[in-house]
Amino acid sequence: MVTQRVVFRTDATAEIGTGHVMRCMALADALKTQGMESHFVCAQLVTSMREMLISKGHVPHVLTDLHTHHDGEAAAINLVSRLLPHWLVVDHYGLDHRHEAALARDAARCLVIDDLADRRHACDLLLDQSVGRTEMDYAQLLGPRSRCLIGPAYALLRPEFPEWRTRSLRHHREACGPVRSLLITLGGADADNVTGQVLAALAASDPAPDTCVTVIVGKLSPWAGQVEAQARSLPCRSRVLHGVSNMAELLASTDLVIGAPGTSASERCCLGTPSLMIRIADNQQLIGKSLDAAGAATLLGVPADIPARLPHLLQHLQNAVARQTMSMNAAALVDGQGAQRVIEEMLNA
Repeated sequence: MVTQRVVFRTDATAEIGTGHVMRCMALADALKTQGMESHFVCAQLVTSMREMLISKGHVPHVLTDLHTHHDGEAAAINLVSRLLPHWLVVDHYGLDHRHEAALARDAARCLVIDDLADRRHACDLLLDQSVGRTEMDYAQLLGPRSRCLIGPAYALLRPEFPEWRTRSLRHHREACGPVRSLLITLGGADADNVTGQVLAALAASDPAPDTCVTVIVGKLSPWAGQVEAQARSLPCRSRVLHGVSNMAELLASTDLVIGAPGTSASERCCLGTPSLMIRIADNQQLIGKSLDAAGAATLLGVPADIPARLPHLLQHLQNAVARQTMSMNAAALVDGQGAQRVIEEMLNA
């Protein structure tokens, strides 16, 4: 029996972050349980992501000797043609229907992952897992034979998140009293050091001495030293973790998270972890507003809003009932089975 091969075209850099590769890797992990082989074709791939892909049994291909964007896509097209995938998966804001059609020339099927709805696509399946997105957003952007998989029911999460879901929901359901464990996580790069802005505002809000603050710093962050110094100066217990591999466990055992409304928002919803969201990219606006409207998280705003709004919102969420309500609303949106639903659609296409 010939092993079915899936090729992912995506990138991860300090500028664009690691979210595209992470959600593709979640799908690749699930495909592996079906006996499928996953290859990642990347013009740019940070070392930490390459190592993670290899550790999970996937095959990264990093294109070299590229001088222009055109060189990169020409090399990617040639490589995909040699790999002859059963499925091509494209997750890249810089590519549209022209690139997708060229890349998929020697692929049996094409799946595009998007959350912008701002350009045309050429694909068999279009996946947008954003909360608040509707199929009508893509009505003028797809061909007549393309099918849409829309909404958080299709959220691509790594297996550890559904595995920790039951324990996490129990923790948040039984939570009582004020916040005693706070987790700050703002992406793998955090180029503008929003983490530092949060820590400054947190220090000014006079947290209870027995509060434990955990700060996660991504491997791409250039601000690690400054963040560690700020964390040490907090008037409460603190720790700084670098490039963690047990995010689901950490989210399942904390009372409240301060994070961004990006890919990681679906992880927090699956675990029912209450959160304050800071929008650090334009494409996070829809998700942030939709989660806030659903009562599944609270949108603080943009980084400039942190000093004025963070102390007030933290005070409001000291109320355990408010956090329990948020937890239930979040868990109702994402059940952790999105990758399996996507695979079912792929197998039946």
